[in-house]
Amino acid sequence: MKIRNVLLGSLLAVTFAGCGGTYYERTPVDAIPEGPGMFTGPEGAITLNTERKSPSSPEEANEFRDFKEFQRWKASPDYAEFQEWRRWKTEQESKAK
Repeated sequence: MKIRNVLLGSLLAVTFAGCGGTYYERTPVDAIPEGPGMFTGPEGAITLNTERKSPSSPEEANEFRDFKEFQRWKASPDYAEFQEWRRWKTEQESKAK
């Protein structure tokens, strides 16, 4: 019985010594946290960026130019002819099998 009390006292002493006496500050559940929110910027208000961004590098400008060229090609009769050729080629390949 005495050993049990000594072990229990030692366990309690180690437990309380492990706390270190630091204070934990609880925040209420409905409290608004510090800093910007999900839809607000650093100013704390909703900001809309209406400025058009220019390409930041020559590679992006070239890629955009290539994309615009692709769109023009896709609307051209050449693209329709290319699609027709692809359909014909797949039909020919399926007949050959």
